[in-house]
Amino acid sequence: MVACLLFFGTGCEQFGSVPKGSRLELISQSKNYDQELSQFVNRRPKILETMGEGHGFWTNPLKRLTHNFFFNRNQTEPLMALPEDRGLVGSDFLDSKNTIKFIWLGHSTILVSMDNKIILIDPVFSQSASPLEGFLNRYQPPALSLDQLPKIDYILISHDHYDHLDMKTIKKFKDKDVKFISPLGVASHLESWGVKASQIVERDWWGDVNIDGLSFICAPAQHFSGRMGPINKMKTLWASWIVRGKTNSFYFSGDSGYDTHYKKIGQKFGPFDLVFMDSGQYNIRWKAVHNMP
Repeated sequence: MVACLLFFGTGCEQFGSVPKGSRLELISQSKNYDQELSQFVNRRPKILETMGEGHGFWTNPLKRLTHNFFFNRNQTEPLMALPEDRGLVGSDFLDSKNTIKFIWLGHSTILVSMDNKIILIDPVFSQSASPLEGFLNRYQPPALSLDQLPKIDYILISHDHYDHLDMKTIKKFKDKDVKFISPLGVASHLESWGVKASQIVERDWWGDVNIDGLSFICAPAQHFSGRMGPINKMKTLWASWIVRGKTNSFYFSGDSGYDTHYKKIGQKFGPFDLVFMDSGQYNIRWKAVHNMP
């Protein structure tokens, strides 16, 4: 009972908000939106259905029990903390005229310095990647705390899953002079957490925006979205991103499985000076939505 009260008291706000009204009417015109299903889809609309083929829990429950979340016999936790250098954010990092510098903060959170602008990608600084504290805890704190970050110019978001879009972190920036750049629909979450509409730029796949000499190009990914499990899923778009400066560029894949978009992105916008790729998701049941090793 206490757990339920905690969940509905703290978890509901974490769910954010899905697009409604005029925003929904606008994004439903996207080529990537299926109006019959009332949701976004991948280039191969039924690719997610293939993930469970031959690998679902009920195909062999006894066998799956040895490999599920609670009974996994494999080594699934780090044996030691990853090495850190917390002294990297100084004047040398901030001075990035005609170059790119970056600091990996953990998971998909990356701090990028490019053309003397600071970009924070998929910022997650909370302990849990879950609507309820204590579930899906991180193994190691971010390499830098929020208080140690330099002034952020742009926050770049790939999709709305909890390990990429963190309500508590977003709220820390909602009253700061920062631009939020996201795929279609994610603004509904941001605004429900207090971010002003004037701070947000949304783009569809292959759409772009130029701000202060940097070009942000929203590119495809093969994934899915949603913050309430099977409820209200796929209501916001997922994406990868290309960022181009005066002389350099980088690509951030977000979460994605393999598909033709990688080749198209490389042919159209490559080569890149830096590429940040989703990797290391070894569970075969995720084969369509993550890059397998």
